[in-house]
Amino acid sequence: MNLDEYSALLGKCWAKYNSLETIIRVYLMKYHKQSENGINEIEGESCQETYLTNYMTFGQLLFEYNSIAPKGFEIDKGDSILRFRDSMAHGRVITLNGIPLTVHKYSKPKAGYVTLEIKQLLSEEYLNQIGQKLFFSDEMVRKAVSLLK
Repeated sequence: MNLDEYSALLGKCWAKYNSLETIIRVYLMKYHKQSENGINEIEGESCQETYLTNYMTFGQLLFEYNSIAPKGFEIDKGDSILRFRDSMAHGRVITLNGIPLTVHKYSKPKAGYVTLEIKQLLSEEYLNQIGQKLFFSDEMVRKAVSLLK
């Protein structure tokens, strides 16, 4: 796999994650019958806080979605999606030899020390696996949204 192909695969995974988070927010917004504020406003304009616009973490959104999703539409409670998201959002990409990259996520410091919480090789195999899981989860939530009235 060359650098362009690798970059495209990594970008697809990040785009799939963002799509999943957004569709979970849309599901929660529709489930709680909130307005669709935040979509059509112009820059600088204020709108009501909703599931689309709030600052809930992905972990909080996932927990809430799973607690109300129709049976069979829950997202895998394993932590692989959350782990991917947290490592990509808060981690440091480190490489000494080009691709594949490795992401390191550290804890908040305590007494001047940090703990390496996640060290994940972003191999082609890993990215394909997480990409499939993200795609499947996104499709499942989209189906759940379509069931809402």
